[in-house]
Amino acid sequence: MYEALTDKRAYANTLGCLMKDPTLVEDIDRPLDREDFNTEIFYDLLFVAIYNLSMQGCKTIDEFAIDSYLSGFKDQYRIFQENRGLEYLNNIKEYCSLENYDYYYHRDPSDLRVDSKDNYGRSDFEGEKLTRFALNYDFGNKILAFANNLSVEAAYLSKTWETDPNKEKDTDGHSGRKFTFHLVSDFNDNTTFKYDYQKKLDAFAEEQGAHSNNVELSLKVAKNINAKGKIYVMSDPDDIFTDDAGKTYDYAERVGYFEMSSDINPRVFVKGSVEHQVENANSPKESTRVDYIGEVTYNLTPTTTLIGGIQHVDFENNFTKSNSNIANAILAELKKNFTNKFRGRAFYSRAIIDFKDSLTDSVDRENLYGELIYNVSKDASVRFKFGYDYPDESRWAVSDYDNGRDKIDIHTQKMFIFEARSNF
Repeated sequence: MYEALTDKRAYANTLGCLMKDPTLVEDIDRPLDREDFNTEIFYDLLFVAIYNLSMQGCKTIDEFAIDSYLSGFKDQYRIFQENRGLEYLNNIKEYCSLENYDYYYHRDPSDLRVDSKDNYGRSDFEGEKLTRFALNYDFGNKILAFANNLSVEAAYLSKTWETDPNKEKDTDGHSGRKFTFHLVSDFNDNTTFKYDYQKKLDAFAEEQGAHSNNVELSLKVAKNINAKGKIYVMSDPDDIFTDDAGKTYDYAERVGYFEMSSDINPRVFVKGSVEHQVENANSPKESTRVDYIGEVTYNLTPTTTLIGGIQHVDFENNFTKSNSNIANAILAELKKNFTNKFRGRAFYSRAIIDFKDSLTDSVDRENLYGELIYNVSKDASVRFKFGYDYPDESRWAVSDYDNGRDKIDIHTQKMFIFEARSNF
């Protein structure tokens, strides 16, 4: 495993470059294998798909080839769709740069800074060593007659770091560890059950570790109607809140999610969802957020798609009452492929956040973005952009205002960007 390839920006540029030039997969001076992408299953399966397509002789690989390849593997394809794989691959292929491939491949881990919560309490990758063991088995229907395609996977991951006597860190002498268990089964052609368990211990002394359980059930209610429900429960005894009386509370989180979607006809797809999230559950700091979202996708023509949606958010903060608010948001997105080389996209969103204390002024946020892209050739492209695109995390970020989601400084930016790229 090449240890420097450990952040998502490196993943994105590397995978994008492999799509543009699959011969890089076999570059003996810059070797790669699936272990380089195993921090998340999503990146791992993308690399495997690109690698296998390359071995089949593909000279260039686009997102549709990867989508077609993964569609033959039910569990992997579900993960691909849940992570909006087509959109992700389209973006990284556009933004990656073959001339920067060496930079990301040989990137110095000491230059990287990450949220320590995501890296076992460590804020960098310097001197990092990762060990991972995984075991998976497909039982089919051998154990339970009513459970088809039953498969399980267990994995153990450990991270340690070299110590520097001149730069002592709290993680010195300790290891970050994570154990995961994944089970998936189809009860019949219309029902899929999935269960995930995780225990994660940061690299600190006397660490007890956070653990979580996630249960998901997907149903095909009718020919064109699907439903999905999730329950997520997490607790972290190392994250403690102490009240004025000296009583302590472990951090706990509870999430319930339900959605229904339907293909009304070949042109119209609708989806509605509700999510109930509780943070710091059963403590004086408890906060509750409820999201209601409705979206419609309408294919105006084979090359033109219009997406519209509405959102209502009800947030209640028991600890800081002044933060309690109600947010209402709308969005619209238009995508158009003018030719196989020329395409465009426009996006608009607006949210109004009203605070329940009637003392804080309402907040009105909106964002407008547009882009035109022309691929002159496979190695050259021209792009014209206006404004600020929505973040990768969510197209509904305009309504996130420290109301159970971190505030993102998103607003219409009156800026024009012209960009031309070419690989010589």
